[in-house]
Amino acid sequence: MFVAPFEPGEIGPDLFRAACGMGLEGIVSKRRDRRHIAGRTREWIKVKNRTHPAMSREF
Repeated sequence: MFVAPFEPGEIGPDLFRAACGMGLEGIVSKRRDRRHIAGRTREWIKVKNRTHPAMSREF
């Protein structure tokens, strides 16, 4: 099992800005106080980069 390093504190906004700066579509995050459950659950949230080209596609 691999455990990613944990950095305490409020890094979400900085992480999101960095992701947007790299041209990513967004980030996926989970509340720290919730346990990890694999798959699509309400515990996971996708925060979207509204400036990414994928946001302007018409379906």
